[in-house]
Amino acid sequence: MSVHDSNGHDVWASNSETQSPWNANGTNETNSQNNTTTLNQDSIVSSTLNSLTLDNENTGHSLFGSSSPIGSETNIFRDSLDEPQVQLPQQDDTREQGIWGGPNDTDKFPPISDPLTTTLNIFNDDVNKGEGSSKTNNIEDEEHANNEDLGEWIKDTRKLYNPLLSDIVSIEEIPEREGLLFKHINYKLVLAVELPNTDPSDTKNVVRRYSDFDWLQEVLLKRYPFRMVPELPPKKIRTSQNLDQTFLKKRQHGLYTFINLIMKHPILKEDDLVLTFLTVPTDLSTWRKQLNNKFDTIDEFQNKKITKNFIKLWKPELSLHLNDVANSIDSTIETWNKINIIIQRSQRRLQQKIHENKIMTSLLNDLQRETPKMYPIDIDEGNNRTVLDINNNLSIINKHIVDLNTLNDEEVAKLSQELIPKFGVYIDILVSLKNMFERYRIMATNNIPQLQRHIEIDMERLESMKGKPDSSGTEYDRLRLSVKKDRASIVQQLNRSWLIRQCILFEFSIFQETQFLISNAFKDWTRLNASTTELNMNAWEKLTNLIENMALSNNF
Repeated sequence: MSVHDSNGHDVWASNSETQSPWNANGTNETNSQNNTTTLNQDSIVSSTLNSLTLDNENTGHSLFGSSSPIGSETNIFRDSLDEPQVQLPQQDDTREQGIWGGPNDTDKFPPISDPLTTTLNIFNDDVNKGEGSSKTNNIEDEEHANNEDLGEWIKDTRKLYNPLLSDIVSIEEIPEREGLLFKHINYKLVLAVELPNTDPSDTKNVVRRYSDFDWLQEVLLKRYPFRMVPELPPKKIRTSQNLDQTFLKKRQHGLYTFINLIMKHPILKEDDLVLTFLTVPTDLSTWRKQLNNKFDTIDEFQNKKITKNFIKLWKPELSLHLNDVANSIDSTIETWNKINIIIQRSQRRLQQKIHENKIMTSLLNDLQRETPKMYPIDIDEGNNRTVLDINNNLSIINKHIVDLNTLNDEEVAKLSQELIPKFGVYIDILVSLKNMFERYRIMATNNIPQLQRHIEIDMERLESMKGKPDSSGTEYDRLRLSVKKDRASIVQQLNRSWLIRQCILFEFSIFQETQFLISNAFKDWTRLNASTTELNMNAWEKLTNLIENMALSNNF
């Protein structure tokens, strides 16, 4: 099927598995080479041990900010082995798992292991301490408290995002005259408000090229790979289309949607390079050359530590919800695309109706010139009155059609400028969510299972060297250091894995607010149809009354 952009045109086709409203090819490939091996859960406690210590050298203080030792294993994309279990549907060995560790009922994703499938419980929570009913009651009380905390966390997160806010960046095209062969388009970006943490500007506008937008998206994807970074429209489809005005209008609107989606995102809008992009009046390519392209593109997790509170907030059912989203997003995009097509077709039908009405007015003018010839007065004097009356009423009908076209032109303008973009922006957000999941599948991998196996082997070798006087002290120290480094690497990777999980849940939480885009689009669609229908009905009723006495005989 054809995929339609936010500007309401169906010119860029994709297959039934929609990738983006711009038919981008970037993130829909699979990456089975990045698969990780699920760790045998029965082997961890004995192999990854007694905390991060060896011969009591380490106090067990982890990089997560807790002094509790690493001990039991958990699968952080399902539920902790130390927490009440959620019963998942049984599945045979040939069925793949969802990308969040839960069951996957579709074949949309290749069978890959969850990159966060196996972790350690680095916090020695006291949930399971105690005996009998007291222990059970404590667990239930804490679960209830955690459910409330999770609800508050999601509620507070959703408050940070409002997709219905007015756009604050407008874009105007500024063609540059640099010769026919090397002509390119500049865009003037005008801010409607002052941005925080920026120098006040009198002009509130900057000039950017398409390549500048492309650079900004590239930087954002590096810094925020697990956030809903919006898609860009294509630079061109074919060389002959690059300067086509219809294509350029679509691209301009795509850039407009891109930057305004960024400015509504609670994290992306505060990025220093985004603010630079929107406020520094210097040519951006010159600015980048001055910095020798040496600006920070390290992802947002650098030097961050997951909080113990967030780990406690996590609930197993969240994995199921995320899997449902990942498995449903393609069909949702396809469904919304079809809705968008119908809205766009209504606009095209209206434009066709306007065209036919113009033809009708021309034909009515011709008919008024021809009726006196067809019904001459000298044959029947009665024709003088009736033909004149008919022509007068044809003029009234003609004026009515012109008035209808005025109403239709206004409806077309509202469709193209207001309604169709509102339906289109929802597709853009769905695609950015889909691309985020795709990046997760490709990028959120780790080698924790291999490190744990490596630790297990090294520990066995260390154990075998004890009490043997011929054992090399250098080899013993090397193995001890290797175990220590592997354990530290596990903790670092676990920290990153939890940060990714937190990031994904944040994005999923703010995505919940986009449901109101559906409401808003259909409310506006209903209002527009009701208003137009009423105006058209009133116009037709008025015309009916005006031509009520149109001649039907000589005795009118």
